[in-house]
Amino acid sequence: MFSLSFIVSYNAVLLWGLTMYVVATVDYDIAYEMGKIFWFPYLRIVYRANKQRDILFSCFTSAHTEDPLATVLLARKTDLLRIEEAKDVSDTISDYMANPDDVFRDIRSSYVSAKRLLEKDRRGFLDKMNLNIDWSRYRAIFLPSRRILDRDKPIFRYLIGNFDVSEYAVAGFIKFLIEKGLGINDRILRDGIEIISRNIVWYPILLGRNNNVYEPAWKLERSVILEWLSENNKFFKSLLGELRRKVR
Repeated sequence: MFSLSFIVSYNAVLLWGLTMYVVATVDYDIAYEMGKIFWFPYLRIVYRANKQRDILFSCFTSAHTEDPLATVLLARKTDLLRIEEAKDVSDTISDYMANPDDVFRDIRSSYVSAKRLLEKDRRGFLDKMNLNIDWSRYRAIFLPSRRILDRDKPIFRYLIGNFDVSEYAVAGFIKFLIEKGLGINDRILRDGIEIISRNIVWYPILLGRNNNVYEPAWKLERSVILEWLSENNKFFKSLLGELRRKVR
């Protein structure tokens, strides 16, 4: 039996006054030759779940996207990034903000749904559960196309060889990602989570003139998840479509 409540306690330092951004790992001149950088709003949350964690979460939560799993897939560990303070950041997408309750509600929903899918047989799951995640749609992200096979990201190595990836394989990976990467498990769902600090951080997204999407804070490689969302999620299709019209 899964609890529908998720206790988020605040013992938090609020850092709203600072303008923080994630530094791109590639030369900005090269990035601007390829297209245009926009700065997406991310919520940096330092929280305690088993141990202290410091994670960037997209402010595009299910309140905007209607898809809680996207919040999980867009999360980024800060120890892989360089975050600095700036006087100002231009070309920010500032109309969408989120709070930790929105974020952890999406994580809980994704985790509970993944566990339910893994514990139910397919017929029982489809007949009895009424969930807001269509797991079968996410199979396309994990199908090992040639472009994906050429990557060395762990997320794809996990499923290499599964040419007929089932929604169960996707759910299994998401459960692993939430437990090991974000530290959320059944005990945390039961006991709650402590927020230590939170603040907005601007995260660079490069839209290429060829319509490709990149995350230059990592590498100058195409973002598989954002490109997939731009084709399969109404919110991202509209947002990225509007931004692409600004790329000259």
